Amino acid sequence: MQTSKPLEYETILTKIRHPELKMAYDYHFAEFGKITGELHIIGMSPNNDGHILNSIWSNKNLEKIVFYYKTNTDKDFIDAHLPRIFQCEHVDGLWDSIGCRKPVYNIKMQVNDRKAIEKYIGIFNALAQDRVTADEVVEEISKYPQFERERLCKLAKDDMQERNPGNIPADERGFLLQTASISNIALSEGISPSALYVLCVMNYDEYFK
Repeated sequence: MQTSKPLEYETILTKIRHPELKMAYDYHFAEFGKITGELHIIGMSPNNDGHILNSIWSNKNLEKIVFYYKTNTDKDFIDAHLPRIFQCEHVDGLWDSIGCRKPVYNIKMQVNDRKAIEKYIGIFNALAQDRVTADEVVEEISKYPQFERERLCKLAKDDMQERNPGNIPADERGFLLQTASISNIALSEGISPSALYVLCVMNYDEYFK
């Protein structure tokens, strides 16, 4: 496992070293069966959290479930796989309604940048364990001003350096552990992991050398 599944190996070692930590499977599934009436879901991926959605779906006490989606990929998944009790609403509408929408500064993407994203989106999705289209990535990163792009790339770089202080060339296991920094930072900052991979690659010469 240490060789073939390094991330799972590190997870097991972490549990051994810190038995007080709870593993990911320790969800309170029983609580989903007690919810009644209407449920609103924010910040959940239907692709990664399908087991949670299935538990909610099994609750016969719910009359309506509003799922706030960020990308059309999530909406399409809900529409195709879950019953009509699920109603999809774009999360931007929610942020607007409660005054929590961040200012948007549009930055035009270069033609070559867009072509590169379209060419390599499969690789970025594989590394990030994400499922977004090139158009969705372009739309997302176009909203970030340069100072915000710089901040995100710096967060990823600092986390990667913390994992590998000496910048030692990594084997496959080390590479996966080091690049996990990008996904971790993306999820904590509210940007799709694939989009942050794209930003880091686009700004590699400026922030990562």
